[in-house]
Parts: sequence; C-alpha cells; structure tokens
Amino acid sequence: MENKTTSKRKKLLLIIGIPVLIIAIILMAASAGLNTFLKPSIKRALSKLVVDGSDSLYTFSLGDYTVGMGGHTVIINNLNIQVDSNRYYLLKAANQLPPLIFSIKLDRASVTGLSPWELWRHKNIYCNSIVLAGSVVSLQQQKEVKDTVKRKEPKTLYEAIKPDINEIKIGNIDVRNSDITFKTLQEETEKKESWHFEKMRIKLTEIKVDSLTHKDTTRILYAANLQTAFDSLRMKSTDGMYEYSVSKTEYDFKKRSVEIEKFRLKPAISQQEFNKRKGHEADRFTVNIQKIGIENFNASAFVIESRVEASVINLSSPVIELYKDKTAGPNNTNKMGKYPHQQLKKADLSIDIDSIKIKDGKFTYTEKSAKTLMDGSFKFTNVNGHIPNITNQAVDIEKNHWCKADLTASFFPAQWDPKLGIHVT
Repeated sequence: MENKTTSKRKKLLLIIGIPVLIIAIILMAASAGLNTFLKPSIKRALSKLVVDGSDSLYTFSLGDYTVGMGGHTVIINNLNIQVDSNRYYLLKAANQLPPLIFSIKLDRASVTGLSPWELWRHKNIYCNSIVLAGSVVSLQQQKEVKDTVKRKEPKTLYEAIKPDINEIKIGNIDVRNSDITFKTLQEETEKKESWHFEKMRIKLTEIKVDSLTHKDTTRILYAANLQTAFDSLRMKSTDGMYEYSVSKTEYDFKKRSVEIEKFRLKPAISQQEFNKRKGHEADRFTVNIQKIGIENFNASAFVIESRVEASVINLSSPVIELYKDKTAGPNNTNKMGKYPHQQLKKADLSIDIDSIKIKDGKFTYTEKSAKTLMDGSFKFTNVNGHIPNITNQAVDIEKNHWCKADLTASFFPAQWDPKLGIHVT
C-alpha cells in the first residue's frame, strides 16, 4: 500500500510540476536577454521536456515574454498546456495514465525578485514571487485499473530538470481569479458530478525543488503550505433534481482544515415535477448549514482516490427538512439494498470519518396525507450530539461494526435523548 501511495504521489507531483518546469526554462533563457534569437530553441527544449516528463501525454503552446531591467522581473503571456488525444488513448489502453489529467490556459504570469546570477552561475531558479492571473484549469480524475504488471517508476520533477537546473526556490506563488473545473469521471460513459470553481484563489508558500523535497511528506506540490479559497459555488446534481451552493470555502494544507460557510441544498424542480420523475412517494430534502468545519482532512486522498478522510466534521446550526407527498402513490419497489448502511457501503466515494458533531440543529419532517390532502409535521429543535464511525472501509468495519448516533433534542417543550445504532456490515 505504501509503494502504491508513493507512486501516485510522484505522478501527481510530476504532472503538476510540468507548468513550473516550463516557466523555469523560459526564465533561464529570458533572463539571458536572448528573447528573439533563442525563442525557437526554447520551444524545442520545452517540447522535449514536456514530452519526456509526461510520456508524450501533453502538448503546449507559448505566447510572448518580456524581461525587465536587470533581468529581475519577467512577464509571460498566453501559456497553454493540453492533452494529446491520440497519446491519451494509447496510454489508457496500456493502463499508464496518471491519476489526474489536466489542461491549463494561462493569460499572464509575472515573476519578481529573480536572481540572474544564480541562473547564470549556478543553474538555480531563485525568485521572490510568481503571480498567475486569468488561468483556466481543467482537472479530470481517472479510474484506476488494477493489474499485476510491475511498472517503471515515473521520474521525479527534480530528475526531469537535471542537469539543466540544479535547484528551484520560490518564495510564493499566487494564483488569482482562476477558473477551475474538477471532474470526478470514472468512465467516459458515466455521468458524474463536475465541480466548477470560479474566481478561485490559490497560494503556495516556500516552494523548493531539489533532490530531497519530493520525499518530504510535510510538503504538498513541493510547497511548505497550500491555501485555497473561493467565494461561491453553485452546481446541480447529476439528475437535475437538486441544487447545491456555498458562500465561502477555505482550505489550509498545513492545518489540514476546511471551512465552509452557508451550505445549501434545495430542490431545483417543483414538487409536482419531483413526483412525476419519482413515480411514487419519496423524501424530498432541503438542507441549510450555517458553517461546516472539517478537521484533519486528507485533500490528496480526495483528489487522487475519491476518498473522504477526516477525523471530525463539525456542523453548526444545520437545518434539515424532509417532505413526503403521499398523494404521489405508494412506493412498492424492493427496499433491500437501500437502507442507510447499505447505501453507505455502495457509495462511489470511499468514506472514513471518525465522527460528525452536530451543534444547535433542527429537523423537520412533513407529510402530505393522501386522504385529507393536508400537511402534518413534527419538529426537533436544539439537536446536539455526535455520530461516530462513519465508514465504508472493510478494515474499519471489521474493528467496529456499529455506527451509533448519540443525540439530544427538544421535541415540543420536552427534552428528548434519542440513541440510534446502525450495524454497518
């Protein structure tokens, strides 16, 4: 398992590191003041490095660049990296695709605090900051196909840049107003949700590429820390029946924390259309959560392996409303395989969450009678407590078969202390 994880990490570092490598090579030639004369040579060198570094998976195109006085600043325009479709299908047939496929369109990159002396004398890339503006990034997850053939380990980014570059040190990289699409497609024929983040901000600090940093598990993408934030996200479920939205999200790699504000899940269609599509009575959800805090979140596992791994998920002021219209007709379908613990085991995502904590929650269930055509409701308020052992991992289930909700709530004026246990096997 350790070798498999190491291999995936090396692949991820390499594919993300290609754009950094491209910019680094440009900087070496640009700072030497040979913009016009060496431009064809630069492109040939970059083409060789990109092809070798990705096993011919990617191609690229490059616009123009300018160098400031003394070579301490560089402006790069119109950098595009895209997948070679023919090579993609060949690598896919051979089960040699990396866990993530990406494409990048970058309008402008500005580099400040560059050290020409280190470039000329020691082949080192040292600079204070790189600002990337107006980037459009597409990430697509690939299905892992298990086989018994031992594959050649991919080169690290450091191995790819040697001997042309000895070391890279960058104070920080700021990605501003980035438009990122993350597709969780497992197969081209399957319909999966596509996450679209607009005006996303990403900051990498203390980036270092040398002979040791690719083994440093305290770093991510060769950086000491990665922070991301975006102000809003809206998307629809794959069946078009629900709409999701959040107002603000922040992620910090070093703290392994995620904070989400104002999560909303609401029906995207009318109750009449909902009944028509279902063809029988069914629960219709509305969810509002003021704040979600996730502790010890493993972002790499989520992006590469579709695995949700966290120690605690804190839900502040969650409001959950269920509505069932009995006039839509009885549900006579077989319920086997559709109970909560069975749905958890069959989920597309691998889930391993130690505990979900609920603070000041509200739960309302409303049902429309088929006889009176009137609504009846009951409501729980002041819901507090926790639900431990939310997992569909066989190893964890073997250790503990139970997922027990330990909650307190107010039902009308009385205090209620429900305890619910689910055998997850």
